[in-house]
Amino acid sequence: MLVGQPPFAGDDEDELFEAITENSVSYPKSLSKEAKDICKSLLQKNPAKRLGCGKDGEEDIKGHPFYRRIDWVKIQNKEIQPPIKPKCKNPRAGENFDPVFTNAEPTLTPSDPSIIENMTGNEFDGFSYFNQFFDEQINLQRSV
Repeated sequence: MLVGQPPFAGDDEDELFEAITENSVSYPKSLSKEAKDICKSLLQKNPAKRLGCGKDGEEDIKGHPFYRRIDWVKIQNKEIQPPIKPKCKNPRAGENFDPVFTNAEPTLTPSDPSIIENMTGNEFDGFSYFNQFFDEQINLQRSV
């Protein structure tokens, strides 16, 4: 996002995965030392060495020099005006997504036929997920 293009490219999923695992990223000279360092740290191939994956997790990211001017407490308390605030009439609508995506015909990823053949219909028995904060978030967005 900092340079306007993804760090890895490929014509299909296999090429992209190969690029991610095999290629290194090149950075433009216009990138600051801090920006280049955080990108390298977040794109570290070895998860054990990747920024944010250590014992201090997100604190390591928040403490990186790239974010030295960020007041995380003020952001958490919503005391900082965002640089861009999209207009949103309905928080459940996709009005701020590009029509290329919202008008695209959905397609299912082809599954392995042997998996489908062996399904009994009770694969998700006992599974439950309820976001207790969903309605609260929607009401909060409407009041803003």
